Amino acid sequence: MQYIAREVIKDAKSQLDSSGVTHHSDAVFLLEKVLGRRISNWETAQLTEREYMEYMSLIKRRRNHEPLDSLMGGTEFLGLTIPFNKATLSPRQETEIMVDNIIRENKSRGQLKILDLCTGSGCIGLALKKHLGADVTLADISDDALKIARDNAELNDLEVEILKSDLLKNIDGSFDIIVTNPPYIKSGDIARLEPEVKDFDPVIALDGGEDGLELIREIVRDLPQHLNDGGLVYMEFGVGQAESIKDMFKSDFDKIEVVKDYSGIDRYIKARK
Repeated sequence: MQYIAREVIKDAKSQLDSSGVTHHSDAVFLLEKVLGRRISNWETAQLTEREYMEYMSLIKRRRNHEPLDSLMGGTEFLGLTIPFNKATLSPRQETEIMVDNIIRENKSRGQLKILDLCTGSGCIGLALKKHLGADVTLADISDDALKIARDNAELNDLEVEILKSDLLKNIDGSFDIIVTNPPYIKSGDIARLEPEVKDFDPVIALDGGEDGLELIREIVRDLPQHLNDGGLVYMEFGVGQAESIKDMFKSDFDKIEVVKDYSGIDRYIKARK
């Protein structure tokens, strides 16, 4: 039996809708994964019985809120291949915005020394290595995360230094840029996050303490001793945290700027020592 792609996609989107999954493009991405190619004409494209059954199995898992990156086997992040792994956060588009801006703003600065703190999968530091050719250090407290970061560096053929560190406690020397996407979710809010996050992302990468700012306070306190004069820090944070974090930076930093994401939400802070 043959199945018309247009009708299959229509049915899949309806199923996702009924489960509260509103990202309709997921239905297209998953079908292209099954077929192993991009589809330009949905009116004539067809699926075999085997392809249809495989596709419906993926749609069922997506209806149960398994993340798209998990179903696809990974994601692309600024030209990098980042396989999905439950030991680290899956790269977010919001983070990609920050890293893309770092690359654009610093590409003419010469050889840079960069620290990616709370590196997780390593996607931030590895993208900066790839596009800036910088000397990059990836640091995290999680052994599992560091293994993933090391694997991702090898997969993308990038040489970086990898260190285990509880925030900045085990970091020696100073850097031209420190970039970090630390845990910033309030402990009490984690259980209320969407299933794709709370059921699949590691809690250690989410939990920012009672007010979501505990780890950020510690990082900001120790940043000055690890930044060269004129050094820059880029820090991602959560909704509603911008003003509190700006206040933390005022004593040791200038040119403090809050940058919004594509939805107009305050997403990361940039500051100069």
